[in-house]
Amino acid sequence: MQSSGAVACCLLIAIVAVNAWPMQKKVEIRKHIRSCVKETGVPGKNALRVLKGNFVDESYEVKCFVKCMFNRVGFINDDNELMKDLLIEKIRQNLEEEEADQLIEKCNMTNDDINELAFAMYRCCFENIEVPTDILTK
Repeated sequence: MQSSGAVACCLLIAIVAVNAWPMQKKVEIRKHIRSCVKETGVPGKNALRVLKGNFVDESYEVKCFVKCMFNRVGFINDDNELMKDLLIEKIRQNLEEEEADQLIEKCNMTNDDINELAFAMYRCCFENIEVPTDILTK
C-alpha cells in the first residue's frame, strides 16, 4: 500500500494543532500561509477557507497553495517528491493505528501533477477524519 495519502493528514494535523502550539509555532504556520498566498496568488480568504475544509474553490491557484503548504511544512521536498517516511512517522504519532491505516488506504491516490495530488489528498483526509470546526481561529 502506498502511503502518499498520509501527507494530507499530516498537514491537517499540523493545522488543527496550531491552537495548541506555542506562539512561536503559530507564528511560523501563519508565516507559511502568508508566504504561500503571496507565492500562488490565491486570495487569502480562499486559502483560509480551504485550510478549514471549505473546498468550494477548486481553482488551480488553491491547489498550488495546498501544495505550497505541504512543501513549507516539509511533507514535499524541493524536487516535488512526497516525503513518505516522514509522513508515515507523523501519521502514526497522531492517529490510532487502525484509523491511520484506514485513512492511508482510503486516501491513497496518484497524479502526475503534484498540485492536483496535494489538493485531492488534503480534501480526502479532511473529509475522513474528525476535525474541530474552530481550526485556525485566534
